[in-house]
Amino acid sequence: MIVSGPENAKDRVGKNVALVCEATGYPIPTIEWTWTRVDGKTVYLPSDDLHVSVNMRGGPEKWQVTGWLQVRGSQQRKKNLFAI
Repeated sequence: MIVSGPENAKDRVGKNVALVCEATGYPIPTIEWTWTRVDGKTVYLPSDDLHVSVNMRGGPEKWQVTGWLQVRGSQQRKKNLFAI
């Protein structure tokens, strides 16, 4: 179950963007970040883009995980980021 999902990050072209997601469950969930391109293809992040990084850690509560997605110097082609 998603405890707190990422917020929209509109109008951030050229700026750094950080999205956070927290989920809880048993077994402990995994947070994956994807980008759906305009052509409909889904790309799993961080892929091979040096400007995109992901991180995940357990907690802060029991059976909970927190995940982050950071896009450094976001570009227009990085629209529509979301968590599953």
